[in-house]
Amino acid sequence: MNKKTLTYTGNIQPKPGIYYEPIQREIYPYTAEDELIEVVNLAIELGMPLLLEGEPGCGKSRLAHALVYEFNYHKKNKPIKYYEWTVQSTSKAEESLYQYDYIGRLQAAQIKELLNKSSVTTTQINEQDSSSITNQENSSEKESSTNKIEDNEHEIHDNQDPTNRKDWVNLQPLGKAFKRSQDYQEQSVVLIDEIDKADRDFPNDLLLAIESGCFFIRETQETIRANQDSLPLIIITSNQEKNLPNAFLRRCIYHYIEFPKPERLIEILTKRFTDAEEEVIIEAVKRFMQVREAQEDNKPPGEKKVSTSELIFWFKSLLKDKPDLIKKKLKDKKLPHPGILLKSRDDLQEYGEF
Repeated sequence: MNKKTLTYTGNIQPKPGIYYEPIQREIYPYTAEDELIEVVNLAIELGMPLLLEGEPGCGKSRLAHALVYEFNYHKKNKPIKYYEWTVQSTSKAEESLYQYDYIGRLQAAQIKELLNKSSVTTTQINEQDSSSITNQENSSEKESSTNKIEDNEHEIHDNQDPTNRKDWVNLQPLGKAFKRSQDYQEQSVVLIDEIDKADRDFPNDLLLAIESGCFFIRETQETIRANQDSLPLIIITSNQEKNLPNAFLRRCIYHYIEFPKPERLIEILTKRFTDAEEEVIIEAVKRFMQVREAQEDNKPPGEKKVSTSELIFWFKSLLKDKPDLIKKKLKDKKLPHPGILLKSRDDLQEYGEF
């Protein structure tokens, strides 16, 4: 078991909408249930990845942002790093660890060869006794061109050497986290987002690296091995678009984020929109829940229903009006700004008016 160095409480929250450099985006307060806080700390203590499932828009990805903020709060030395990788349908597991720039290395080698040839040509030109003005001008042009290439050569050698295989290894999010653990014995947070988008074999291909905390770079014959006392905390999210392999599930701590109850939705809006009137928030959540409950009664499992993230955007759109006008609109039969909550013609016709 690895030494537990991080603890998540859910009590340390940022001011709404501040730009937070470690994740390079705006960050907002995150409301975590006690059970979710518990499984996060279990994942840290056991060194296991945490698999989060739930409806789209329920805040799975934002948990990782909340973790980084709390872990770094008042932390001056060795801040926790954050790495994020959004899975695509064509993604391969190895791409989360590293990529090797074969094309870049080949191009650099070709440029170096051309530079060497150009250098020989320039020497021959300089040794000639050029008597005509035309020949002098031509020599000047060639020398100028060669100098530009030589500047390029210097730049290439400063950055990447085609003869050095290691110069062309580009570590990716999970690989960077392992490397940081190996070199500095520091933990980090890694978000692998929407793993269910990839091919079914993708999760199993990640198993060895995640379980062992290491991976092999075949191009350089190098092994990157995370320190067992500073393993990264890996958060994996899924929208349940497809079932994940049993072998993968066995190696994760699993948590399903349930749709929040009305009182939790009120808390979420209150923390995010600190200037909004409490009565306005309560009325907005009440109207939102009318739509949500109607969809739960009429829509089959798996079909899209209004989400927490859409509630936030919808409420933000309401705030352009004064509180009395907002409350009046919320009590009208027609749902205000329905296109923010309802994303199909059938839904607009079915739930746009009550």
